[in-house]
Amino acid sequence: MPVVTDERQLLILMRKTLAEIAKDTSCAPGECHPLRQSTIDAIRKCFEHIAKREQELASEQGYTQNEYPRYADEKKTSEVLKFVPSSKK
Repeated sequence: MPVVTDERQLLILMRKTLAEIAKDTSCAPGECHPLRQSTIDAIRKCFEHIAKREQELASEQGYTQNEYPRYADEKKTSEVLKFVPSSKK
């Protein structure tokens, strides 16, 4: 599990806030978007920088970005085996 630092919490908050802004200002296809194209491009750049820094933090801490939560009732994809040393010598 990745360490949640203040910087990581800030990145998560920024990413979620930008995503909410994008959702709240979305419009139907063909309609004029309420945000200017330069603002949309700036939001995309912010997402790119946030993702890049999150990847840097993950690699510094030895984690990958491919980790997903597991549910209690989810079928396990691997099994831990217990090896018992034999008494023969």
